[in-house]
Amino acid sequence: MSRVGNARPRPVTTIGLLIVMLGSVTMVMSTAGPPASAFAGNVHARMTIEALYTEDSVQSWSQTQFKGASQAPDVDEGMEAKAHCDNADYLASEDNDGKTYPVSRNKADFALATCVRYATVRYKYALDFADELVDASGNPKNITTGRNCRFDLNKGRPKCNVIEQLGRGWHAIEDFYAHSNYADYADPNKKVDRTNPPGLGLDAPAVKLWDVSWYVANMHNLNDMDKWTRQVASRRPSEKLATGCYPNYVNGTKQNCSGRTKHDHDLNKDTENTRRSRVVNLAFRNFDLAYRAGVTEIRRQWGDFKRDLSNKYGEIRAAGMVRALKLDKP
Repeated sequence: MSRVGNARPRPVTTIGLLIVMLGSVTMVMSTAGPPASAFAGNVHARMTIEALYTEDSVQSWSQTQFKGASQAPDVDEGMEAKAHCDNADYLASEDNDGKTYPVSRNKADFALATCVRYATVRYKYALDFADELVDASGNPKNITTGRNCRFDLNKGRPKCNVIEQLGRGWHAIEDFYAHSNYADYADPNKKVDRTNPPGLGLDAPAVKLWDVSWYVANMHNLNDMDKWTRQVASRRPSEKLATGCYPNYVNGTKQNCSGRTKHDHDLNKDTENTRRSRVVNLAFRNFDLAYRAGVTEIRRQWGDFKRDLSNKYGEIRAAGMVRALKLDKP
């Protein structure tokens, strides 16, 4: 979970990467570079468990699995911008010293759409994999504890499969709040420019932008990235919504951050000590605003997931699925 400044986790070698094309999963082997940055340390884990605990008591072993899944993209999807909502950076000319920004609004929307789509596909797989958690009467089955899950993008035990997909998707959503200007504020003591981009100061959840349940229900109409980009653009709350540039990959293209708002130096709130994190507005630090927004959003996502389980499988089986996910011995 850490890509702040020069503190980069060691590279990982051969790993399984999931290639998702809406309706299918293909496993391939790839070599990844340094992981992309996200909320540092165990912040993803804390956010995820805090969100779940708002409505449900998740038991100890199950907590450990949700924590691990929420951190997994920093291990093996570090250079995939879509897993961290990177490179959706954009500035209007009035916020960039009157100059045209190197990235168009449409290209920024495309990068953001890849992240939204990533989280949506993860959510859909979690819904589909949940069928294996219970029998026809809603009784949990094949639920074993003791040995921790392996979050390596290969199918394993049913409970691990569902938790992995949820955790990876939620990681991207949490990173959206850490890496964007959605909930934060610009430093009032400096002029607004690419090193101090405008903050939107918005409350979470981002109801339309991150309505993952809606995207899943409408995936049949979102069959190419142009459609995803247009849909996401219509749902973002402001023309000035942006994340930061990080030199990882968008749709296979390595990003050049020259002249752009940089993740590491300008916008990220991955730790409490970044420049952007320390900015205070009305007694709240930007870090706190991003953290609280992430928790609020994941709380909404968990509620939507439980509702969608019920809609897909019926109330009795869905209740068993939720027990299987949150209890160590359901």
